[in-house]
Amino acid sequence: MNFWNDKPQIITSMDLAKRDEILPSVRQADDWDLIIVDEAHRMSARDTEHKSERYRLGELLREKTAHFLLLTATPHKGDPTNFSLFLQLLDQEAYADVKSIHDAMDRWEAACYLRRTKEVMHEIKLSRLEAQLTEQGIFADPNLRLLIFTEYKDTLDYLVSKFRSWNLTVGLIHGSMKPGSRDEEETRLWAERNFWDLKTQVLVATEAAGEGINLQCCHVLFNYDIPWNPNRLEQRMGRIHRYGQTKDCLIFNFFAQNTVEGRVLQKLVEKLQEIRDALDDDAVFNKHLVAQDQGDPSAIGLAELEAQKLHELERRRDLRLTELARQRSLSLQGVERIGVAVAMPHPERNVPAHTHLKTDPETERKAVETIIAYEKARGCKIEDVQNQNLGFDLRSLDPLTGELRLIEAKGIGAATGTIFLSPNEKRIAEDRRDLYWLYIVTHCDTEPQLQEPIRDPARFPWHEVKKVEHYRLEVNAMTQPMQMREESPPYGADYLSK
Repeated sequence: MNFWNDKPQIITSMDLAKRDEILPSVRQADDWDLIIVDEAHRMSARDTEHKSERYRLGELLREKTAHFLLLTATPHKGDPTNFSLFLQLLDQEAYADVKSIHDAMDRWEAACYLRRTKEVMHEIKLSRLEAQLTEQGIFADPNLRLLIFTEYKDTLDYLVSKFRSWNLTVGLIHGSMKPGSRDEEETRLWAERNFWDLKTQVLVATEAAGEGINLQCCHVLFNYDIPWNPNRLEQRMGRIHRYGQTKDCLIFNFFAQNTVEGRVLQKLVEKLQEIRDALDDDAVFNKHLVAQDQGDPSAIGLAELEAQKLHELERRRDLRLTELARQRSLSLQGVERIGVAVAMPHPERNVPAHTHLKTDPETERKAVETIIAYEKARGCKIEDVQNQNLGFDLRSLDPLTGELRLIEAKGIGAATGTIFLSPNEKRIAEDRRDLYWLYIVTHCDTEPQLQEPIRDPARFPWHEVKKVEHYRLEVNAMTQPMQMREESPPYGADYLSK
């Protein structure tokens, strides 16, 4: 049974399909009617002798379909050989060089057409962006900072060049930059410090700046494109809307009318409302999202919807403040001590049935070392955060793709066993399902072996651990009620003494 044949439509990633244990099943699968590859420029080859694994995947997919659609905003990287090899993914024989495709298109015989749809969209967005920056006074006031987020490194480079052509000083933060220090050039902290010091008026960033960076010196933020996960959108806004901010934050989201991006924004607004409902009241979410697309009736509708939600949020806030005021009016009276409790270690904590509930430092150390070695071999930058109580042990960033993994490490001495998540770990796993990974290392007592990393472990049926060993009662507790003691007289009663 070949799982590629199970469904009529399949969505997968290049990096999964190219793996040595997966690629043979792709080759053996039935041919597809249509194959679409997004961000297809990642299927690159330096020359015929140096083809990446993604490129070899593309060569295989080319033979598995009669309709092969490659989507990319940057097909040409300035290298004619690279571009020619990229075109050969569409037709191995037709496009030996750049001139051949132009000749074929002039004769209306080209098997494909390259359309710069994304570039056209960028130009439209940039026109609107320039108008908004003018309205907000960015060009007129060099002391007014601007933070702009985008999903992709290619778009970041495009925006940086445009801003500089508008005579603005620009800094940038992306996943390929190391954290560094404030004095180390071309690092994230250096870019952050320059923004604070107004050496750069504009900071363009990818998700690498979505958390862990404080930019409350700025109050104007533009989301040039919209992330699919509402938590990431909130992380972006949290860079400027935080303690120390002295101005009202202006946050603009760009989206195109009647597109998936527009529907994604609507979905994000709905999810943010769900978060508001769940948290009752949280100042972080009392931000009015502005859908900025002049002439788009749906933007007005979104603004009205947000205004209604904000009114409801303020109503619930007032109710909560009233409740807190009532609680503060309560006072503690008539305290009576009825007993003393002493918390001690479990008397059977070393019994084999219970030892798995304790952390073995040596096992954990071996597991973490194995995982760090694995992530470094992937070319990732790894950060050990075990002592910060973040709900995960390691933070891993792929500088090429920008992929961020929050890794919880679990070690098992034997070949198999049971693993446990703390309440904090489980909560973070549920909150950050798009980034959270579980890495399990077995055989830590001998030769540690990393099992297949698990993305989004919160999807599995974790069972809450509650166990009562026995019940205990002191003998004195049974004799205590039998002892006579003078009770306090009822209110208003007088007793005669003899």
